[in-house]
Amino acid sequence: MRRLGKWKRTFLWLAFAGLAGVLAGLYLVPWFFPLPETLGTAAPSGVLFVDREDRPVRRLLDGELRADEPATYDEFPESLVLATLAAEDSRYFSHGGIDFLGVLRAVRDALLHREFVSGASTITQQTIKLYAPPRRRDFRTKIIEAFTARHLEMTSDKETILTAYLNHLPYGNQFTGARAAARGYFGKPLGDLSLAESALLAGLPNKPTKLNPWKNLEGARQRQLWILGRMREEGYIDEARFAAALIGRV
Repeated sequence: MRRLGKWKRTFLWLAFAGLAGVLAGLYLVPWFFPLPETLGTAAPSGVLFVDREDRPVRRLLDGELRADEPATYDEFPESLVLATLAAEDSRYFSHGGIDFLGVLRAVRDALLHREFVSGASTITQQTIKLYAPPRRRDFRTKIIEAFTARHLEMTSDKETILTAYLNHLPYGNQFTGARAAARGYFGKPLGDLSLAESALLAGLPNKPTKLNPWKNLEGARQRQLWILGRMREEGYIDEARFAAALIGRV
């Protein structure tokens, strides 16, 4: 009985230590990972020229980027937000910066295929990557981005993070930010994007060069179809909207 009592106390201490370690990792350690300095600055926008009537004439490059005026969260059409979540991080609004289910899935796939075939980076982690200086892509960088993402989640709301993400995301052909991509690829304001157009745009950042719709339209359309399917699976759209989007595919 004494031995059983000793094992019970040991188990309780180990459980307590493990819980304390997890809580420290989630709520204390992230404060030691500073946020990228550029995260609080304005997204790329270029210089806009207007005529005498204040009508837009031309917007110059921001460095090498084709950027437009950064959008607020309310300006992003729901279809683009949902398509982006379906493509990159369907549990974005329910996790705290690190998707542990996604991590387990990536580890499982790595064990099955003996290589990493699926990523586990959340939109928050990708936002950190977008605004941070370039780093070597290795396990250490993943750890840094994960803890920095937790820091960001503890200091910003989900809408603010997603806004920073969509305003800085590369859509290929130097188009940076969703507004620039909407005008560049479809010649229309951000708010006028259709569901099919939103799904096509949401697929480009995954591999912007390989999926360049000006050179590989079929590849971009295959990615678009996959995203529409994911949106249906996640319950973002019903069967009727899915079918309508297929008819309206570009």
